[in-house]
Amino acid sequence: MSYQASIGKKLRELRISHGMTQEELAVKVGYTSRSSINKIELGYTDLPLTKIISLADALGVSPLELIFPELAALLGEHELALLLAYKANPRMQPKVDKILNVSKVDGEKSFALYSAACAPDSSSDGFEYDTNIEEKLRNAPETDETLV
Repeated sequence: MSYQASIGKKLRELRISHGMTQEELAVKVGYTSRSSINKIELGYTDLPLTKIISLADALGVSPLELIFPELAALLGEHELALLLAYKANPRMQPKVDKILNVSKVDGEKSFALYSAACAPDSSSDGFEYDTNIEEKLRNAPETDETLV
């Protein structure tokens, strides 16, 4: 299944689950006719991110749920919000990276979640959380130049 078809299929599922017609959704996102929504649902349209965001807003979901429904299903709303906030705040990323013990590999960030200020124990969720997170954040460098 193509990328466009995957988005179209998920869009159709969400639209129907919200009891909306193609025409109603088209009006909500600024299209002049329902045929635009039909083409998207059939996978004929390559959508720009701005339109994906508009469609997601109209359906009350995260854009990630339209783009990567499998990933969205694995993560909770709070985790999705954290990922989007991280991406939207590049100035804070080095501090968050340091707290989570994230290192750069080939220019990409490799998330070492095990090292994310927690260690296995017998608590209810299986992790013991570091209570010094706020102190680590205050002491984190402003840029990643000082990160190893």
